[in-house]
Amino acid sequence: MSILQDHKGAMWFATWDGLNKFDGYTFTTYKASQGSEISLTNNRVDYMWEDKYGYFWLQTYDNRIHRFNPSTEIFEQVPASGEGAFMNITSVKVLDNGTVWLLTEKEGAIRVLIDPKDHSLSSEMFSIKSGGFPANHFNNIYLDSSGREWLMTNNGLGMIPPGERETVSYFAENRPHARGNDLEFYSFAENEKELFLGAESGHVWRFSKEEERFQLLELPVKSFVSSIECLSDGNILFVTSTEGCFIYNPVTNRHTHYSPKEYKELSNSPILSVYIDKG
Repeated sequence: MSILQDHKGAMWFATWDGLNKFDGYTFTTYKASQGSEISLTNNRVDYMWEDKYGYFWLQTYDNRIHRFNPSTEIFEQVPASGEGAFMNITSVKVLDNGTVWLLTEKEGAIRVLIDPKDHSLSSEMFSIKSGGFPANHFNNIYLDSSGREWLMTNNGLGMIPPGERETVSYFAENRPHARGNDLEFYSFAENEKELFLGAESGHVWRFSKEEERFQLLELPVKSFVSSIECLSDGNILFVTSTEGCFIYNPVTNRHTHYSPKEYKELSNSPILSVYIDKG
């Protein structure tokens, strides 16, 4: 289901029947063991990530999250029992600063902080009920080059400055748009001068790093901006969910639209992801 190479060069394979490590010579399999309080809750591991400290974060078939220590070969469930352990977690975002976010289906998000010294965990809930942020659905979390964590939610945008715990909110009030009363954010990209944050109805908010202010760019579409990529020539690629994509020049403020109406290869089916190869 998932493959990665860890920082020591070993290959790891997440399968329907446990977690497997290949060191170049032999395989080692890690599975749920009966009678163990700290173990996998399900042998089917669907996704895995490695954090900056060398731990593995696993999402199992039952939508539970486990942290695996390759040195001690011990699993621990995150969050622990009694701390929201039975929430339906749909995705995990492992950031380069060491923070890990657990995104739920409709109960908000859990921010997990890792102590740099002993690697112990502490978590905080972000939802309408907890008061951490006025949203119950988080589409994604991004880390910019300055260490700010950006929260893309169904009710505006959140930002946590580096080293802080309090969230700064933007656009987190009721506004009319195509899907409801709130402004929803989905995608993120960064170049040398700006951040680009994709939202509903073809809206892209440009955030100036120097001035720290937002400017709205409106693309002539009704669907949301599902993905943003900075290209090697300085242009920006904006991908919409059902109305094709745009190549945008941030200097001239001009764009070229590649729409399904003109390019039949682009059907009206939603675009799920984009990948830029080395060419």
